Amino acid sequence: MEAKRIYAIEDLIIVDGGSTDGSLEVDALKQVGVRGLVVKKGPGKLSAQLRCAYAFSLDQGYEGVVTIDGNDKDDPEAIPRFIEALKVGVDFVQA
Repeated sequence: MEAKRIYAIEDLIIVDGGSTDGSLEVDALKQVGVRGLVVKKGPGKLSAQLRCAYAFSLDQGYEGVVTIDGNDKDDPEAIPRFIEALKVGVDFVQA
């Protein structure tokens, strides 16, 4: 995501469900513009992480949410288009 500089147009929030690969080192996250790190400690997998992300977003007053898996299966290239769709009033997009 750093290469796409998403953080320059919107906030980056990571919701971690138990990563053990060292990718969540705070200084490294700050360098790529991550605004927040939410760590899910209870039971559950992806759906629990999504609930954490939505709860955090609502609590922080965000008006929209774009989610993407952090396992390199999803290409972040489309994120700016999702953000633009939200800005013009689209309620839900899934790709």
